[in-house]
Amino acid sequence: MEECYEEIVRRLEVREYDGCPVPDDVKLKVLEAGRTAPSSRNSQPWHFILVDDPGLLKGLSELSFTGSYVGNAAFAVVVLVDVGAERADLDGARAAQTMALAAWSLGVASRFYTGLNAERVMDLLGIPADRWRILGVLSFGYPAKRLRGRKTRKSLEEVASRNRFGAPISGR
Repeated sequence: MEECYEEIVRRLEVREYDGCPVPDDVKLKVLEAGRTAPSSRNSQPWHFILVDDPGLLKGLSELSFTGSYVGNAAFAVVVLVDVGAERADLDGARAAQTMALAAWSLGVASRFYTGLNAERVMDLLGIPADRWRILGVLSFGYPAKRLRGRKTRKSLEEVASRNRFGAPISGR
């Protein structure tokens, strides 16, 4: 179990990939992890589109405001959520995080982004707008450079309290 914790705290967002292909079995494991993510009332209000065609990755890149690096990814997963489902955004985000963690544990880095021209991406990928909405896109690939695994984060004392807001987390 300690290994799972270590993977979580070491995981980094990556936007530079080395261009090497990721095997299909790894891609499917990533999707399987998303499929098995928890959801509110087990509603599973998501659909995932695996994009590994270089032309479509380039198209995603051109339609992205904050994720142009997806064009250099080995693959991407477009996370869709059901427009009529309660808590779909939360559930879709849980699935996306689960996919990112699964990929990291398999040596594949990722980055989630939302800045894109959703209407044009929906046209590009044939997504029916009456049922689905794009939550975001995960780009995946092997990192282009060696990762150090250091994060700049606020201390636990700055972001957590015990029992009441503002009470020190470290004391009882």
